Amino acid sequence: MAGYRVEYEERARKTLEMLSAPRREQIRGAISVWARNPPPSGNHTKHRIDVPGGNAFARVEHRTESVHVIVIMAVEC
Repeated sequence: MAGYRVEYEERARKTLEMLSAPRREQIRGAISVWARNPPPSGNHTKHRIDVPGGNAFARVEHRTESVHVIVIMAVEC
C-alpha cells in the first residue's frame, strides 16, 4: 500500500505551531508512519494515534485518498 496524503485542519495546525520544533516533528512523524500503513477501515472512519513518548495523541479521519488530522492534544514540559 502506498499510503495516504496527510492534511491538517486549521485547529490541529495551530496546535502544532505552538509546540517546540522537536515535539512538532515527533508528532508529525507518528502521523506520517500511521498514514503510510493505516489499519483497514472505511471512508470517514476516525482513529486515535498515540504518539510514542506519551503525553500526546492525534485524532484523524480516514478519507478516500487522505488522512485528515482533526485534533492534536499535546503536553510539553
